[in-house]
Amino acid sequence: MAYHQPGDLGMLTYRAEATPGVIQTGSRSWGGITVKLGNERDDQLEFIILPEDRGYGATSKGPTKNGCTIDFHCRAGGSYGDWRDFWAKYVLGDRTGPTATLPTFTLIVYVKSATKYEVYTGCKVNKGVISGTKPGAILEFSMQIFAQDHAIESGNAPPSTFNITDIQNVTVGAAPSEPTESPLFWAQNLKVNYAGGGLATEYFQKWSATIDNHLIRDDGIKTWYDNTTHAQSIALFEEEREIIFEGTVKLKGATNDYFKIAGSNVVVSIPIDDDWMSLSGGIIVPNNFRDLSQKAGEENLTMRFPTNKVTFA
Repeated sequence: MAYHQPGDLGMLTYRAEATPGVIQTGSRSWGGITVKLGNERDDQLEFIILPEDRGYGATSKGPTKNGCTIDFHCRAGGSYGDWRDFWAKYVLGDRTGPTATLPTFTLIVYVKSATKYEVYTGCKVNKGVISGTKPGAILEFSMQIFAQDHAIESGNAPPSTFNITDIQNVTVGAAPSEPTESPLFWAQNLKVNYAGGGLATEYFQKWSATIDNHLIRDDGIKTWYDNTTHAQSIALFEEEREIIFEGTVKLKGATNDYFKIAGSNVVVSIPIDDDWMSLSGGIIVPNNFRDLSQKAGEENLTMRFPTNKVTFA
């Protein structure tokens, strides 16, 4: 997997798709800053010995798997929208919470050093993560994306339009101006409700919230605009969705052990910008129990939540 690093990449932009895999014209939306993008394309090639000269030749052994992972930071909500317009909508299905099916989008990232664009179409998010590495630190956003098509296209730097000529024949709209709002930081303490006792501050040292959509590829043969045919994903289907919260706390007593044993319901409220992302109806996974010696230490809590119990307020 090849990575583009922050500084080499320009804006992270995207365009909603009315039909999966079909790029829509019109202005692009702004997604994130300081982007790191990893191309996870797998061309499914293998090498075979050619009998006439005992050399090697490449042959396809199956459909191409297009996709990427993007790590980025978001800015505080402004005129362009907020972090829920991109991360929440495409990780969960809607900016207000989970839906049974996921919308698709076109992902476009400008590579400054090459004066080219990385373009992924028919995108769905296989896994989305938000994490706080320590109190006061900048919040980290991540998406693992499955895509139908991937192209590298030449074009002038944003906010210019540019043309796509191989996978489709379309002029991609202009990008917005870079927002000026501050990056999002871990600026408030998280709150936890153990077994109906009411939300109370919990002093996590680090945490992450992961939504895994477990996508399944439906492969077939697709003809590009240049009349070449390609074996690749023609659709992406959702399977089981998992929602996991992991956090590290200082040990203060046996409270968490009691709730693990009882299988009590847990609510976690995570502050992000002016919103609270609430995970409810969860249980603490009883993977281990602290020893009862009287000494300071840390405990790593893993909580699993129902797939329809994510809200924003």
